[in-house]
Amino acid sequence: MKKLILFVYLLSFISPIFSQNTTSPEDYYSIQRFVEATVQIPFMARVADVQGTVTVKITLGNGDSKQYEIVKNLRPDCDKEALRVVKLLSNKLLEDNLNGKKKMLLEVPFFNVKPIFYKDGLLIDYYDKKHKPTTNQEEIKYASRYFVDSLTGRVMSDVDYFEINKTKLKPIGKAFLRIDSLDRYEPTFFENAADSLKMFYFRASTNSEFKDVMGGYYSNGQMLISHSGDKHYSYFPNGRIKQESEVVDDGKKTVITDYNWFANGQMAYVKVTERIKAETIEKIIAVWDTLGTQIVKDGQGWDEYYEGRGGKMIIHAGLIKDGFFEGKWIGKSPNGELKYREIYKNGKCINGVAYWKKDSTTYENPSVQAEFKGGMQGFANFLQGNLKYPSAAQRANVSGKVYVQFVVCTDGTLCDYKVLKGVGFGCDEESIRVLQASSGKWQPGKQRGRTVRSRFTIPINYQLSR
Repeated sequence: MKKLILFVYLLSFISPIFSQNTTSPEDYYSIQRFVEATVQIPFMARVADVQGTVTVKITLGNGDSKQYEIVKNLRPDCDKEALRVVKLLSNKLLEDNLNGKKKMLLEVPFFNVKPIFYKDGLLIDYYDKKHKPTTNQEEIKYASRYFVDSLTGRVMSDVDYFEINKTKLKPIGKAFLRIDSLDRYEPTFFENAADSLKMFYFRASTNSEFKDVMGGYYSNGQMLISHSGDKHYSYFPNGRIKQESEVVDDGKKTVITDYNWFANGQMAYVKVTERIKAETIEKIIAVWDTLGTQIVKDGQGWDEYYEGRGGKMIIHAGLIKDGFFEGKWIGKSPNGELKYREIYKNGKCINGVAYWKKDSTTYENPSVQAEFKGGMQGFANFLQGNLKYPSAAQRANVSGKVYVQFVVCTDGTLCDYKVLKGVGFGCDEESIRVLQASSGKWQPGKQRGRTVRSRFTIPINYQLSR
């Protein structure tokens, strides 16, 4: 008899946009770090497995005028990309690194981390018997292929998967390409508040263990996100780097180092997150203000950062000690109106009070996650007891994970349901139905004592067993 096995994990919710860390290179605030994080190796240069650098000479003229000259080239598309990146350097970063000089030579690196295989418009990826990417001929067991744009490498078709048996290819499945458009996030510092750019995320998903093919771009054509080895990048619409994240996992703990920039190309802050089992520790180790002055160094200093825009902007200020929030932290509006006051010890909020016009609210935790009234186990039990395996999926012997995004509203009801990755055969619709049935059974999230909307993404795993 077939039965349904469910696995449910809560993946994400509203998270703080500024947090903390420990350890590090000494050259956070350097031209080289900005250049290496911003450069995007042209697709055909990756196909050619390019390895090398382009050297650009920068000459400062009168005022803000500059001249750029390539004194060591690599290939035309890399030369063009090198000039693009160098021209995005902020004046402050140039001044701090030129030390009064008028000229400097800057090397822009193009080192392809992993060779890619491309022929007749098709990109081909290879996998070992565990479905992990590989380029070792002796390990190859599977392959995938899909059409891409030859200029950007952007996926243009569904992905076909094959099992390789000697010289024969046996079709084993397909990942269907999905492109979602989203309104752009609220513009940050040095960006145009009237910017109406949209973000497009593309993903070709499969229900097997093969890695999803994914990426993103803005409506102006600029890249939104990219991946290279253990590093993940996100970019501003102007083409500058926004965040570089490096993930190191030794099997016992995961360490994530995040380097963050302002939209004008200046470094903003650096944090390190360590995850050991269920414990997560975040520390801030370096912070710069919007003028490029470092205000927190080696986890020590007085921090001040901005959140929001216009009338909703809050200026946060307080002490960073050993990478953690410490002592009194306050939040004010640009006109000086007090928004909150909090007391911290070793990064933990002891107490706080938020001010809302003539009212005030006290709290211990500035950010409380929305949750099902019976907790995570109660939510899993609710799904287990209410989810039904669609008959069409059973007949087709379909299994897989349906990823659903939804919002917990301020009254505990749910809204804004969206299937991010489905398996079809009625499973997507059933996942939405059972989530709708849980509406009203949630405790809303809170930010500084006030209820707020919280966004979740969960995978619901449909699995048949006999």
